[in-house]
Amino acid sequence: GGLWNEWFGIDSRSPISSSMVCIFPLAISCSSSAISSLTLSSTPPTSDQSKPRVAARFCSLKARLRAGSARGISSNIFEHDTLETATRSSWDRHIESNLRAPFVLTQEFAKQVPQAQEDAAGEPIASGLVINMLDQRVRKLTPDFASYTVAKMGLWALTQTAARGLAPHVRVNAIGPGPTMQGVRQSDQHFTRQRAATVLGRGSNPSDITAALGYFLNAPAVSGQLLCVDGGQHLAWQTPDVLGLD
Repeated sequence: GGLWNEWFGIDSRSPISSSMVCIFPLAISCSSSAISSLTLSSTPPTSDQSKPRVAARFCSLKARLRAGSARGISSNIFEHDTLETATRSSWDRHIESNLRAPFVLTQEFAKQVPQAQEDAAGEPIASGLVINMLDQRVRKLTPDFASYTVAKMGLWALTQTAARGLAPHVRVNAIGPGPTMQGVRQSDQHFTRQRAATVLGRGSNPSDITAALGYFLNAPAVSGQLLCVDGGQHLAWQTPDVLGLD
């Protein structure tokens, strides 16, 4: 994916509405027009954000919003292991950060979301939206990054089950980034090659991710969906068997 440890910020000048949006693992309240000022950067956190103490952080949300701005962090653990090398420690780090934390936050978020309202046709409109940051690799499984991949697959399952269980008051969707930000273990050349190797011959930019978020905000009939914003990385098909290299 490449969108690890990304900061989400809403500019203090952005309009704030009553609709509630939860981007793992911090909730923000904003309107679709605020998305234009949503920013991403790869600045690392200054504290250990991987511990799933999200419920406590959630309590200060409304006060921060009243002050005019909100920031959140998606501090995913993304460490390489395989079925042969994974340990209890590596397993727990990935599951706690990438699955248990959004599960707990979704529970707390759902408790505070107002009931669905009716539109002009008398049909319900969800008043809450949860966006889980996944990874395009859930559409294209490999044996690498085993613990991370299992955790993200679990988060995809959570997205779909929560979409069923929290309807009609909360919609739950997911975004699957591709090569968006250069990883700490990547050289410039490797990152450039990774982006160029996608089906579209390009990676995704932060603006593509926020555009996907804007779509979900403006799509009241969409829930339980994963939008891969990855330059078509998950569609890669030129494998050795197809190319006749085996």
